[in-house]
Amino acid sequence: MKRLLFLLGLLLVVSPPVWCQDEGEGIPNPDDDDEVQYNTTYAEDQTKLQMAIFRNYNRNNRPVVKDDDSTEVELHLHVTHVSFNQREQTMTVHGHMYMTWLDETLFWDPKDYGGVTTTNVKKWQIWMPELRVTNSVNGIYSMHEISRNAHITVQTLTTDGKTYTKSRVETYPTFSMKVGCLMDFSDYPYDVHYCGVRLYTPKKINQVKLRVYKGMAPTMFLSWSNESQKLTSGDFTINRASNNISWYRYGVTDDLEPLTGKDGAKTWSIYNMYIFYARHSASYFVTIALPLFSATVISIMSFLIKELQFATIINGTTFILHILFIGEFMKICPVSVFDVPRALLFHGYSMGLTMFAFAFHAFLCIACGSRSIQNYMIDGYSKAWSVIPFNPFPGFMDGFVKGLGDIRGRGWHRNMFIWRVETFFILSVLYLILFTRAFLI
Repeated sequence: MKRLLFLLGLLLVVSPPVWCQDEGEGIPNPDDDDEVQYNTTYAEDQTKLQMAIFRNYNRNNRPVVKDDDSTEVELHLHVTHVSFNQREQTMTVHGHMYMTWLDETLFWDPKDYGGVTTTNVKKWQIWMPELRVTNSVNGIYSMHEISRNAHITVQTLTTDGKTYTKSRVETYPTFSMKVGCLMDFSDYPYDVHYCGVRLYTPKKINQVKLRVYKGMAPTMFLSWSNESQKLTSGDFTINRASNNISWYRYGVTDDLEPLTGKDGAKTWSIYNMYIFYARHSASYFVTIALPLFSATVISIMSFLIKELQFATIINGTTFILHILFIGEFMKICPVSVFDVPRALLFHGYSMGLTMFAFAFHAFLCIACGSRSIQNYMIDGYSKAWSVIPFNPFPGFMDGFVKGLGDIRGRGWHRNMFIWRVETFFILSVLYLILFTRAFLI
């Protein structure tokens, strides 16, 4: 008990009474400007600012003081994903669009609003350019390509360092645009393409004019992982992207900007972004071209095989393989609206050569049992050489034809071997030309 009383007494001595503590200064006088500035929050400044600048603002009017002045809207596209549809011949592009312009009717003095120079506003509060995609597969009146939910930043500006007369408006909406392309697959699998996204505003350039933001080319970043250099999408590798502004008037698109106000009243500006891409077919040669080439070489080499029956079986087998190869090729080869792809022609030529080799050896097998067929072939072969037009070596050809008649008595197999060797060299040269034409030129 004594210890408890001792502790209570010590506590009273050490701790001063509540009534002995100093009172606070209380709430400052509201009439004091410095104190009001000190206690006003940033959110209150923003609310006060937006109520003031939008009190007499009309978002339906262009943000210019003089109606004769044109509003220049600068654009920059940042691409995050690209996909191609070869069957539909379309390209789908996803990314972000940066837009900026000057608003001459929306500005304020930062000193009146706690030093605030930038404010964020909603899209429905401020004038914005209406952009449409001219080559959209959904039509030019589609409203879904460009997001309508992007926030807008407004920054008040001064021209002389003292007086604020305009503001810089910036917005960064997302977009997802699907456009039509014209793809030429004549050089498949080495085809190279480009496809453009074209944006325009319904206002003529005497009212709204599109520009490339600081002359910058479109940027691309197709992966958020360590693959920052990923530039492959599906079957294609993206080489580069570029942009420019073209001018549409009197039904014609031109690269020269109109200089007179009369032409400006009849001209629209178009922002063009072009993506250049080439086919990425690393496995084509190994999986399609090399087996096809090997099968055709085997067919040609069959002319050097002594047994006709064995050569015929080889050519029949390779002909079936060609049918399978061309079937697989048609699954991956896109439909071309221009010329037939050279690779497809090469497949057709190879199949034709194999079919000829099969028919040639099959006929020789049949002819081996018929003397009349043998004599007919020798006579026809001699006559074909004798009627060659523009023969540069008539003496040589006459001697060759005479010698061909002399070998009639040497036996059928001797003549047949000569024909097969000659056909082998002819087909080899022809196939080499076709292969070079399809893959090397």
